[in-house]
Amino acid sequence: MAREPFHESALARYDEAQEASQKLLASLDELRQKADNFLTVAASTSTMLAALASAGPLQPPSPAETDPSGPRGPAVDQPLVDQTPEPVQTEPVRTEPVQTDPSPPEGFRRLSTERHACAVESTIAPAITSPNNVKVTVGTRFIFTVTTVGAPVPWITEQGERPKHFTFIDNCDGTATLSGTPRKTGVYFTSFRAKFGQGTLKYRVIQSFTLNVVADV
Repeated sequence: MAREPFHESALARYDEAQEASQKLLASLDELRQKADNFLTVAASTSTMLAALASAGPLQPPSPAETDPSGPRGPAVDQPLVDQTPEPVQTEPVRTEPVQTDPSPPEGFRRLSTERHACAVESTIAPAITSPNNVKVTVGTRFIFTVTTVGAPVPWITEQGERPKHFTFIDNCDGTATLSGTPRKTGVYFTSFRAKFGQGTLKYRVIQSFTLNVVADV
């Protein structure tokens, strides 16, 4: 009976020895792998050092290689040049007084009065400048403009006969408008009157006007 505990104890020690030997083998494998890595790094370093040694010592680049403008000749001492820009001399601007044309516009003359030294009066003879006869077709819209020249702006009136539904309007700008749509043929005689100014200075122009309404051809 005393031999069985001894046998179990021997087996336990054997197992511990086996386990310790396995750990030792694992440690040896790890050391072997680290040694292989070290040898690989050492070989690479030696190869790099050998390449650098064969290339020779490094030399700084020459000025011709670093200057983009190309190679230069031997340096020559040059005198210093003043780079300060010279002041720009500008001529004074000459201003001349504006001369106004003393002459009045074409068609007018200056009045020599003390109170109104710049007053002007028209030298253009007042007149009615539009045609004195017009032909129009029955049923067609008709618009005719009476025009005048002269100063001051005249009042324009109309007196005589005209077709029914025709209107005459003074535009208060030296023109007047006669408009309408004739409904039957005929010849109508009227007159346009333009009155320039008032009082003793008024001047009246009269123009005879013929409106001929014809049938549609």
